[in-house]
Amino acid sequence: MYGIATYGSKMFNLAGARPLTYVGTMDVPITLGKNNNAFQSFASVCPAGSTLIAIPDNVSCPLRPSVSNVLDYRGLVISVDNAARSVSLNLNLDYTGVNYSFAGAPSERPSKVNVFCIYAEASIDGYGIKVIGGGQFPYVVDSRYGMFLSYKWDGIFTGNLTLPVADNAIVFCSWNNPDVAIVYDTASKTLKGYYNGGSQSGISIYLKVCAFSIRVPVMPAWGIAIYGADGRVSFTSEETPMLYRGQINTPNSGNAATYFSDADQAQGPMIPVFRIGGRLATGVWFHLGIIRTGNAIVGGGTNIVATGDTSGRNYDTISYDSKPIPFIWASDYF
Repeated sequence: MYGIATYGSKMFNLAGARPLTYVGTMDVPITLGKNNNAFQSFASVCPAGSTLIAIPDNVSCPLRPSVSNVLDYRGLVISVDNAARSVSLNLNLDYTGVNYSFAGAPSERPSKVNVFCIYAEASIDGYGIKVIGGGQFPYVVDSRYGMFLSYKWDGIFTGNLTLPVADNAIVFCSWNNPDVAIVYDTASKTLKGYYNGGSQSGISIYLKVCAFSIRVPVMPAWGIAIYGADGRVSFTSEETPMLYRGQINTPNSGNAATYFSDADQAQGPMIPVFRIGGRLATGVWFHLGIIRTGNAIVGGGTNIVATGDTSGRNYDTISYDSKPIPFIWASDYF
């Protein structure tokens, strides 16, 4: 086993781990009648060879046309350019001939996209710690963007769990049930579970939760303090870091499941939970969250957003389709 041990405190197993660092948040432009676009470069904080990962709060924007009550939607398109270390957003709400209004409350629309950087391999003369023959924990760092474990929980989840975390917390979960989809509501800081079809009644599943907050690290009375490239403390042995273990793609646009490897599944992979698409079923629009069943992830219906005419076709749409999302291992934290 490779890693760091602070005697009398804690040990981090860094074998195969990679640093995952928050680098910024992009606001989603959302104006009806306009093809909305946003762009941001992260080249100044992500060195060449890095990989960017974008995690939105929501990607589907349900709409109500003026000429009928058959619900429509537009999806947020997120494009990552790793060569340029940039992210582009597009939400096309332009229309011709037919006026649209938003269906559902403002909280049901795309709002923000958090962007993270997976640093590339670097020479040993960089900043931080590199474990030879193992992984690395961040040797390219910025003290403003530390991500540290601020809350963890495991137990029986009955559909709602409010977390005592900061507004900027990133929440990872692990569960196993083919019928329960989970999302994280950032406004109320609440994990919400739904049986496919919008019901929260009768949920009782075992759930593991790790929440990481973006903040300056706490300085211990004794232990290890690591200074970053900005000359400030970026990590201390008082903190538990996020240990990125890999990434898995979201389901494709038709909601076909994707799968963890057997090796990762054995460690209890935990994923961020957010709204990845939408479902129209008998005139009702649901957001799609994520279902974890066995070693698979697939979209599942969550809360009801709006109702319309039942004459429209039924379908699932994964707006954030075939996109990488990071995972951590429960075995690192439990």
